[in-house]
Amino acid sequence: MTCGVPVSVDVAIWLSMEAHGLEPLFYIPLEYLEGGHLNPANLSDPVNTNQVFYSRDELARQVCARIVIRRLQVGV
Repeated sequence: MTCGVPVSVDVAIWLSMEAHGLEPLFYIPLEYLEGGHLNPANLSDPVNTNQVFYSRDELARQVCARIVIRRLQVGV
C-alpha cells in the first residue's frame, strides 16, 4: 500500500433531512445486497421505499432536489 493513494469506501449512509423538514434518506451500496448481507425488504417500510438509494450520485441529486422543492413549497 502506498501513502497518498485515494480510497473509496462504500458504507451504508443514513442521512437525516430533519433540519429541512424532510424524511431521512438512505444509501445502501449494491455490494451489500449482491453479497447477501442485507435483505432489501428489511431496509425500509413499503411507504418509504423511495427513500432508499443504491447510488451515491443519485443520493446527492435527491438531497439537492428535495431541499429545493421543500423551499419552494414553504416559500423560503
